[in-house]
Amino acid sequence: MTEDELLREAKDRFKLVSEWEADTRKRFIEDVKFANGDPDNGYQWPSRLLSSRQVDQRPALTINKTRQHNLQILNDARQNKIAIKIDPVGDESTYEAAQTFEDVIRKIEDQSNADSAYQKALETTVEGGWGYWRIKTDYVDSSSFDQDIFIERIVDPLTVYMDPDIKTKEGSDARYCFIFEELPKDLFDKKYPRYKDVASSAPMGFHEETWADDDHVRVAEYYRRTEKRDRIYALDTGIVKRSDLTAEIAKKLEEDDTVKYRDVIEQEVMWYFIVGDKIAEKAKWAGKYIPVVRVVGEETVIDGKLDRKGHTRAMKDPQRMYNYWSSSAVEFVALQTKSPWTIPIESVGGLEVYWENANRENFAYLPYKSIGDNGEMLRPPERSVPPQFSQAYLEGMQAASAELQMVSGQYEAAMGEES
Repeated sequence: MTEDELLREAKDRFKLVSEWEADTRKRFIEDVKFANGDPDNGYQWPSRLLSSRQVDQRPALTINKTRQHNLQILNDARQNKIAIKIDPVGDESTYEAAQTFEDVIRKIEDQSNADSAYQKALETTVEGGWGYWRIKTDYVDSSSFDQDIFIERIVDPLTVYMDPDIKTKEGSDARYCFIFEELPKDLFDKKYPRYKDVASSAPMGFHEETWADDDHVRVAEYYRRTEKRDRIYALDTGIVKRSDLTAEIAKKLEEDDTVKYRDVIEQEVMWYFIVGDKIAEKAKWAGKYIPVVRVVGEETVIDGKLDRKGHTRAMKDPQRMYNYWSSSAVEFVALQTKSPWTIPIESVGGLEVYWENANRENFAYLPYKSIGDNGEMLRPPERSVPPQFSQAYLEGMQAASAELQMVSGQYEAAMGEES
């Protein structure tokens, strides 16, 4: 396949997956924003309603209870750390061999700080619906040709575009995958000086997307898995592939009735580094799977439309109710009178200095006139009714809080409250 054909294939595949995931990517952003809503960003309020309340100088409070429900899952995961486990399966597998493989994987996880990769994927899955982590190889140091395996986190899952036809939850059957990255322009120029001229164009010619700005260059990694047919032969010395034999020897083996053989399909994964409309680097990946692992919450396809959701989605309406009831309660109390006394004007004549400062100074007593100028009895000052909190708002907040617990499945005891 020529470079132009490869880029054309990549462009067609990227268009396919981006159109398939377009709606769910918008919802991902909305859900993640909602999960991280606070009083400053106002993410938990519909934009029109928030603007209207700001114009009218009405409170729009954000009491983010959704965050605590999400953190409950993430904190449980931190206490029960995610780790790769090897089970001995097969005739020649042993427990000791499985333990040896686990020791190797533990070293890879430790040197990679793999827990941060697992936790980040889980965090974006809980908040928005899905996440990723990846496996990479890199040189041990600048003076060596030895390479180590590393597990690396993917901070933003929206930079990954994976084959939409996968059937497995983790994506092990993916035929292709794109990972986009923004590199600082000065770093890109030093690392890829030959591609300065094409760095301003979008990878694979996607000019409709905003791939580059003045300070960064967006590049694309393209993993491509292909299938190759082969035939294996069962000989006394072991299994032999047809691709390792000459055509003459393979023909003789197939004519021998004592030799068992069958057709197999082998997987090959290629990695391409794409800058603009050029392939800057390419290499064969050592494994048969694309080294990007998907972590997904709930995934559905209804009427041909993809949707992915995490823990946040179901809590959005109860959370909005709670914010609305809280804001309305504060507004209701704030609009009530702040005057603490009802006083006949005649009873404080000449004593105004005491009563005007009664809310600011702690007087031992407040004098008033009990007899008017004409000898009539004057009514003593009376405390006015203090601001009252409406029971309806309190019940509304309680109902919204209960519905948050109901849709999340996390009740008081699970949230750490005493029963």
